[in-house]
Amino acid sequence: MYRILQIAVANDRGGLTGYIVNNYRRIDKNKFQFDFVTYDDRLDFSDEVEKMGAKVFYLPRPSHIRAYYDALKKIHDQTNYTAIHFNLSYANIVPIALAKMAGFKRIIVHSHSTGIDDPSSLIRLIKLTIHHVGKHLIPALATDYFACSRLAAKWMFPKSIINQGKYEVMYNAIDLDKFRYNQQKRVTTRRELDIAEDTFVIGHVGRFTYQKNHEFLVKVFREIIKQEPNSLLLLVGDGPDRVKIEKMVNAYGLQNKVRFLGQRSDVSNLYQAMDALVLPSHFEGLCIVAIEAQMADLPCICSEALTAETKVTPNYISLSLDLSSVDWAIKVLEQKGKIRTDNTTRLRVAGYDAEAEIVRLEKLYQK
Repeated sequence: MYRILQIAVANDRGGLTGYIVNNYRRIDKNKFQFDFVTYDDRLDFSDEVEKMGAKVFYLPRPSHIRAYYDALKKIHDQTNYTAIHFNLSYANIVPIALAKMAGFKRIIVHSHSTGIDDPSSLIRLIKLTIHHVGKHLIPALATDYFACSRLAAKWMFPKSIINQGKYEVMYNAIDLDKFRYNQQKRVTTRRELDIAEDTFVIGHVGRFTYQKNHEFLVKVFREIIKQEPNSLLLLVGDGPDRVKIEKMVNAYGLQNKVRFLGQRSDVSNLYQAMDALVLPSHFEGLCIVAIEAQMADLPCICSEALTAETKVTPNYISLSLDLSSVDWAIKVLEQKGKIRTDNTTRLRVAGYDAEAEIVRLEKLYQK
């Protein structure tokens, strides 16, 4: 049995946590078992993963160095782990170094981002400084290097790793059948949401944080409304900046045109109900939302910050954040009436079939 300790998951069903937990759902549990570390007080999905054989450990954050080390050492000594798998957005080597000190022999560092996500410019600067130092020390601590895209690899690892091709690109693959476009689901979901058939629906899925750039999205939607009053913006997700965005929507007088849907378990159906997805992110590792939406053949208007591997279908459009909100609105409105088709072959060839990627992951764990 190969047992892997996954660090860290959050009380969030989407994004990085969703990727890790979905891998656990798919992996062959006769051969592999995951345990999870979280820094949150609770996990809404803990019962589910524990029923499948996983353990959930609630640890202090790595900034509490002694307490973190003691907890990690205890976990290591109680179980024979094949590897500890760090899922990181920047090169904070403190938890990695503490894992090595605690006795973990195989240490996987997995890059999931290309930037620092924090509303404070000062905190971003501090973390960026830590990152630039830490990325050059990772080879002295880690044994394996994963990244969700080539750009995420360049962000996390030094040139010595990149130039020698020592990293593995692990795409944020999805269940293709779940997200395939379905006209009947579109009709049903719109009916459930009380959305008229002729309403132009723009969507966004993501946490309310600096990274996702909701402020610019609302500005774009304000311009869309000027040209197409029968439009609606669906904001799926939650996060620390939600209240600020709600105030912004109210200040623009858009409260009747914008719906805050919170965290949802039916995102695959929501893609069907939308007419365009707008993702003006400041940065991304590899945006799984854009992959899911393309499987539903939903037109995607995304910032150029998204990595090149994200573009799979003809309905994916990249725009610079230097362009005005008016320019973005024009491009979004051009997507009205687009015919949607089955993109299974495109997504499978591009490497986003979860069934194929989980086999790759199993082989890497067995190395």
